[in-house]
Amino acid sequence: MRRGYAVISCGWQIDLPEVPGLLGLRGPEALDAAGNRLKGRVYTQLQTPAPATHLLLSDRGHRPYAAADLDERDAVLTVRDQPDGDATTIPRQRWSFARVGEGGRVVPDARHIRLDTGFEKGRLYQVTYTAVGAPVVGLGIAALRDAVAWLKHGTAREGNPAPGLVRYGYAYGRSQTGRLLRTLVYHDLNVDEQGHEALDGIIANVAGGLRGEFNQRFGQNSKDRPHMMDQAHSSTDGEITRRIAARGSPLRVIYTNSSAEYHRGDASLAHTDPEGARDVPAGPASRIYHFAGTEHGLGVWPPTERRVAAADPAEPLEHSQNLRNTIDYAPLLRACLVNLDRWVTGGVEPPPSRH
Repeated sequence: MRRGYAVISCGWQIDLPEVPGLLGLRGPEALDAAGNRLKGRVYTQLQTPAPATHLLLSDRGHRPYAAADLDERDAVLTVRDQPDGDATTIPRQRWSFARVGEGGRVVPDARHIRLDTGFEKGRLYQVTYTAVGAPVVGLGIAALRDAVAWLKHGTAREGNPAPGLVRYGYAYGRSQTGRLLRTLVYHDLNVDEQGHEALDGIIANVAGGLRGEFNQRFGQNSKDRPHMMDQAHSSTDGEITRRIAARGSPLRVIYTNSSAEYHRGDASLAHTDPEGARDVPAGPASRIYHFAGTEHGLGVWPPTERRVAAADPAEPLEHSQNLRNTIDYAPLLRACLVNLDRWVTGGVEPPPSRH
């Protein structure tokens, strides 16, 4: 803080549960031309650290998309033991959209799923079904962008608490929020409706080579997509870089990853072509750093094998097979922030990429 920073938090995620202390966004729901709620096919990945009779119909404890029809015949539930392993389809008559209430009573519920023999800990379940009710997920990116642009350019009459005082705006995102920032850059969404550049600098930490479901119908922000190519859009990274450079964007980006993102297989895609066949140098406005020997989260002491994994901390803790890494790489992130600030404000180039 002695360097003159002010820290703000912006709620952007539309499916956060109603838990005290969580800052989210409650945006409008998209409707069709006749004003009807939208329906669409979705899939949700489920995994429990302890045996369970029923599970919330969402990824990692977030607000679920309700099933449109509790008796849907085309809904499918599968189970596997590894992310890339063969899946077994569980017969439809063995599971239902329901939860187990008091006294073991089965209660139909569009936001839960029940399996007759219960869900086994550690196994990977995936349910595909028709959901109803589609909030405008992409407003989260707009909320982040416009909050920063308002602080930089908004007037006192517009409610800005510090008009004319905020010169630069930096964003830090870790894991899921890092994927959000990667998505903002990829879709070139840093310019507000008045033509102002919002962010001047970004640190996207432990996001690997991933983006996510941050700007699509029935998107689930926390869900990790399998590795895939974008076949729907013709834009390339080179075109994005040229477009941003042509307007003289001040945006500078530092991407940082731990060894965990390389181990899971996607971090290298931040500096190779999509096929992973050849190295691609970082552009002049970005740096990529690998914090060798570290894990996805900051190191903890004393050593433990447990951690909170769900959005609701009341959910069971996640258990690892081994003790978690104890290396604290926070000093490296602080150095990245100082280097980013010098880069943006004074044109001082940070160290070259290392990975």
